[in-house]
Amino acid sequence: TGVQTCALPIFTVTVPTYLPSISSFTPTSGFVGTTVTVTGLNFSTATSLSLNGGTAIPFTIVSNTTITFVVPTGATSGPIAITNPDGTATSGTNYTVTVPQPPTITSISPTSGLVGSTVTVNGTNFSNATSVKLNGLSVTFTIVSGTQITFVVPTGATSGTISVTNPD
Repeated sequence: TGVQTCALPIFTVTVPTYLPSISSFTPTSGFVGTTVTVTGLNFSTATSLSLNGGTAIPFTIVSNTTITFVVPTGATSGPIAITNPDGTATSGTNYTVTVPQPPTITSISPTSGLVGSTVTVNGTNFSNATSVKLNGLSVTFTIVSGTQITFVVPTGATSGTISVTNPD
């Protein structure tokens, strides 16, 4: 006539875990300020991202499988770690923070010419050039390669040094 309760056996309800995992990231190296895209799984609940065990870096959750971040000042080369409430994933390879190198000019050709002449500047670290000047006058230029820039001598130019500037 009564209700009987049995306490055995015990049933355990399991809660699925959604550990993050990192499958790749691009680019694999870059300067401070480079945007890195990380691909993997279970990023939608990410709470933290770090590079080489450093302090947390601001990041953007693009989707459950993609996160982006910008390499901050002071970052050092090392693995990328992403944490969500269920755990932390660490990349199997390191992101390399590249040290910027200033541009150097090794030669110019020709060494003299008229307004309208094309000048070729040879040197190194020109890939990210943001400015070329002839005796202090900014000129419109073309990056041919990391070692070569060309420009046309503009009206108003005067004789003097050529300088190349990059943000690095």
